[in-house]
Amino acid sequence: MPNKTYEVTGFDQLKEQMDVLFSFYNPEEVLKRGTVKSVRNALRPILERVKANAPYDAETNKSGIHLRDTAKITVRLPNETDKKSEHYREGDVVWGMVSVKKSAVSLSQEFGNKTTAAHPYLRVSFESGAEEALGILKEQLAHQLKSFMKNVTPMV
Repeated sequence: MPNKTYEVTGFDQLKEQMDVLFSFYNPEEVLKRGTVKSVRNALRPILERVKANAPYDAETNKSGIHLRDTAKITVRLPNETDKKSEHYREGDVVWGMVSVKKSAVSLSQEFGNKTTAAHPYLRVSFESGAEEALGILKEQLAHQLKSFMKNVTPMV
């Protein structure tokens, strides 16, 4: 599947604001208490879409575990392994993702196989929720950073 590109503006101003914050506050604390929380909140609508769009068949699923039940949000500062990934870009400060348990079933549902037609639910959920998530991210970053500045003592 081809990658989809979204144009997002305003990050130059955000970077300038973050650089100022980092000169007064511990950068890791700013990221963990502000940016990580903002990304997590921004991904919630996509998580809800994944749960709603994930194929569900109570009759043939004997395990009782459904794809929608394994959907989760993961947000973290990129670690050394992440930095070796083809998806890492220099300057990435926070990684956020919505995923389901990786299994033959989840892969077959999303992409299909020789006996199962594809029923995309992850990509569809992301594409339909990307604009909403970006709007929430902008709002959350502004709120979280202002809140952070009120509640943390600057470094000496």
